Amino acid sequence: MTTLTPTPIGLPRLVKTHLGALRAHRAGLIALLLPAVAGTVVLGTVLANITALTPDTQTTGLALYLGLLVLLAPVAGAVLAVDPWARRGVAVVLGVSSDRGRWFSAQALTALLAGVLGFGLATALGGITTAAFAALDGQNLARLDGLLLEGFGSLLLSYAFGFALGAATRSVLFSLLIAIAVPFVLSAVHGLATLSPLAADILSWLNVNAAFARLFHDGALPLWQAITITVLAIGGPLVIAVGRNATADLR
Repeated sequence: MTTLTPTPIGLPRLVKTHLGALRAHRAGLIALLLPAVAGTVVLGTVLANITALTPDTQTTGLALYLGLLVLLAPVAGAVLAVDPWARRGVAVVLGVSSDRGRWFSAQALTALLAGVLGFGLATALGGITTAAFAALDGQNLARLDGLLLEGFGSLLLSYAFGFALGAATRSVLFSLLIAIAVPFVLSAVHGLATLSPLAADILSWLNVNAAFARLFHDGALPLWQAITITVLAIGGPLVIAVGRNATADLR
């Protein structure tokens, strides 16, 4: 009697499968493209109602646009992480644990590629819109390259944070409560309450958004602490996701 050993599924094939499923699924595409479209409309409306588009007002408007996208980026990440589990549209027969690892790696690589393309497009649209309105107003264009690069980096970090939470919890709602509500609550408590140095330090360790921002701007948070928080915030949930994936039924 001959025992058949299942042939491992290659990572490139899995990535191709995930990309095909993403193109066919509206929720993932909407989560990636809607922030860019909605943000561009808001940015255009704001710039159209400014009397003189000086370099300062241009950078302020673009910063608001990127700030709005940063709030929506975790939503896109969580949707793309939870999506295959919700619809089970990626049919994969898994025989060995290494296939499970490749499946999750393919999902993460696909999401990363989609995030780079989607938020790269969103960042470019913000810069193009600002430049177009400045030209129509006859104003000199502000230096936007640094702001655009910082915004793109913040978008990818927030997106990766949302993806990690979604992969760990497999719940978009729970991921959003952590990614959006918790930093808002922490910021409000820090701003409204008089805290002891220890309490303020604990809050700083829990505020992921502040850590992301500190990587690109000077601030009260030590840089080493911001780097540590960022690594823990993204790597911690991913470790949980890998553990859950090892025992999951993906058939």
